[in-house]
Amino acid sequence: MSPTVFAAVRDSLCSALGLDSDTHVITPESELLELPGAASIAMVRALVDIEDRLGVELDDEAIFRVRTVGDVCAVVAGKLKGAGNDG
Repeated sequence: MSPTVFAAVRDSLCSALGLDSDTHVITPESELLELPGAASIAMVRALVDIEDRLGVELDDEAIFRVRTVGDVCAVVAGKLKGAGNDG
């Protein structure tokens, strides 16, 4: 997993969920819906922020299947690789 992709996903989640990345540990294994403040609208904001930060467009079908932060990173990394950018 690319450290750049993970950092962008983690930072987007922290921002959208109102979490301090210094005090809330988010790992690739973290379940998205178990994160503090996780709600549908917050997750949508996080995904839009990830798209903006990394210049990718995430497929709804792929996003609906993700459960963990690592799953999101894998989807993003796949999009970046498909666009010729390894992130």
